[in-house]
Amino acid sequence: MKRELRILKAAFLLSISLAIPVTSHAQVVTASTAGTAKLPLTTIAEGIVSSNQKDLLDLVTKAGLMPVLSSAGAYTFFAPSEEGLVQLRSKTPDELKTILSQHIVQGNVTTKDMHDGARLKTFGGGSLRILKKKGAILIDGVKITNADQPFSNGTWHQINGVLSAPVSTTF
Repeated sequence: MKRELRILKAAFLLSISLAIPVTSHAQVVTASTAGTAKLPLTTIAEGIVSSNQKDLLDLVTKAGLMPVLSSAGAYTFFAPSEEGLVQLRSKTPDELKTILSQHIVQGNVTTKDMHDGARLKTFGGGSLRILKKKGAILIDGVKITNADQPFSNGTWHQINGVLSAPVSTTF
């Protein structure tokens, strides 16, 4: 099983390296973050592959979201906890895409950018509400447990649950 996972990881990384054109543009880092942050070396998708979170890798892949998280755009990913992901194993690819798209926000949003009561529009078309309470940051009631992990195409925030899929207003 571990051997199969290693082969899957290697195949994924190889496919990314072949699919993404190499450019000669230097990475631009703003002056405010240049002194405090390490330069990110990988995309969020590569971070998922190297994180040893098998359920996260399997479910994001099954949902068809790895190409988004490996693209050059700027994204913020609220990574669900392992405990939360266990609940999603039986979901169909479409259900997973709906749920996990709620964990992706276009743009690089760090905790410094998160203001109490603000809303973030998700990749899936929903919105997330930010709440700051007793020094913690909650996203739709789910606590950020490990914030501001930089990647070349955005930021990863680990959360301690799973965000709900947007509620349909169609009757």
